[in-house]
Amino acid sequence: MKVPTKTSTGLPWTSPSKTKRYKVPPLCPFEQYTPTHQTFLSLTAPSKKGPAKLFSLYRSIGGMATEEEKQTVFDVEAANMLTKELRDVFASGKTRSYEWRISQLKSMIKMCDEHEEDIAYALHQDLSKPKLESIVYEITMLKNSCTLAIKELKQWMMPEKAKTSLLTFPSSAEIVPEPLGVVLIISAWNYPFLLSLDPLVGAIAAGNTMVLKPSEFSPATSSLLAKLLPEYLDISSIKVVEGAVSETSALLEQKWDKIFYTGSCSFLCFYMHVESDC
Repeated sequence: MKVPTKTSTGLPWTSPSKTKRYKVPPLCPFEQYTPTHQTFLSLTAPSKKGPAKLFSLYRSIGGMATEEEKQTVFDVEAANMLTKELRDVFASGKTRSYEWRISQLKSMIKMCDEHEEDIAYALHQDLSKPKLESIVYEITMLKNSCTLAIKELKQWMMPEKAKTSLLTFPSSAEIVPEPLGVVLIISAWNYPFLLSLDPLVGAIAAGNTMVLKPSEFSPATSSLLAKLLPEYLDISSIKVVEGAVSETSALLEQKWDKIFYTGSCSFLCFYMHVESDC
């Protein structure tokens, strides 16, 4: 398959030799949120036939894997081992502590400060984004989310008092925030840095273990995230899986406590259709 090249339009899948353009669906409304009321899209693992049906159209756009990619494919067995490892870490209670959550959020801010040039360059490679736009709309917005989470985390973790009836007098009750468990984050291509790590901020602040799947349509940013996150964040609790159809299919075979999906609403309908078949 001939790899498309960039043009002045900035779209990574357009080619000067072809006039055909793919129509990009509007952004899904799940993309906009603030950490104070963030919720992950609740989905469980689809059936074995689900992913093949789900990505039939997706494969026609992304193309087939090369021979080298096939040799290093992230298959269902590898995905199963990954989720099992994350569940063991979550069961240990490591991610529940206030100190762990704060340390990860501060490390994320440090990563943005120390690699601002690298992040902006990767975004320019993928989408031809100007440096100023990358800094303002991706890097700075992520740092603001981290700062807000650090400031409000103690309040978010505090139990909330709940009313009791006269029948149970003089008892008391409270609502205790609890992490969901193992979370999958599937990111989008158009804001590949912000829409990958902003959901990660909420998942960390809530005390979850997680897997991040960046978009393969932004390969430079995806590669940079796979390199930087293990250097700054806890690699036993936060994993990055790169790839396309086969890797995403393998991940969707697993049981997740929550999935945060950012992308096309049409693909969201596919996800929900697969869920109804389970």
